[in-house]
Amino acid sequence: MREPFNKVLVYQYGKVGSSTITHNGIGQYYPIPRLYYYHYIIQTHSHDVAKDILNKYSNVLVINIVRLPIDKNLSNFWECINRHCPYYKEKDITYLNNLYNSLSYSVQYTDKWMEKFFETTDIDISNFKFDIDNKFTTFKKNNNTFLFFRFEDWDFIKENTLPKFNIVIKNNYNEGKNKHYKEKYAKHKEIYKVSEKEESLIRDSKIMKLFYTQNEIDEHINKWSK
Repeated sequence: MREPFNKVLVYQYGKVGSSTITHNGIGQYYPIPRLYYYHYIIQTHSHDVAKDILNKYSNVLVINIVRLPIDKNLSNFWECINRHCPYYKEKDITYLNNLYNSLSYSVQYTDKWMEKFFETTDIDISNFKFDIDNKFTTFKKNNNTFLFFRFEDWDFIKENTLPKFNIVIKNNYNEGKNKHYKEKYAKHKEIYKVSEKEESLIRDSKIMKLFYTQNEIDEHINKWSK
């Protein structure tokens, strides 16, 4: 079957299930720009890679996925735990929680990343509307197709939305529950409490307000405040 797009660009900030799309298709992660991109599905966090692809190809499906920030940042921390703390298995969870709090994991990073995403794709963020009720937003711009959805709606999107774009998900990849750090990760989630500063940043986040209702934001903060 002929693919409906010249390329699929999974352009997101990480820890949002993007590897599942890449590994279920003919895909590859590209950290830096290349002269030519051999794969149909291109996964990247790099704005430079995204800009390069959008300059080289037309009829690209651009997929962007967002995630509630504390869940995303805790997942990101543990994905990189060997870099942050090579001997993490010997450390207690209080030490690791303090280490997490000392690092720059914040909604500010993902907000800045998303602002750059809108700039790179030439989408006017002030006019962007996410369809929370239908769980995704799609539109065409500059001969490309854009698809936005939320990590929290993955099951619905996998079954009802991605197949419309000829993307079929059979298996999930890179899940935290299968990682070598899963037990410590689970303990960390049991004790972590969001700081007042981070709570304020989340509540003030313009990106959060684009993709989530006020009730969803409140529930997210309450989950990590108890």
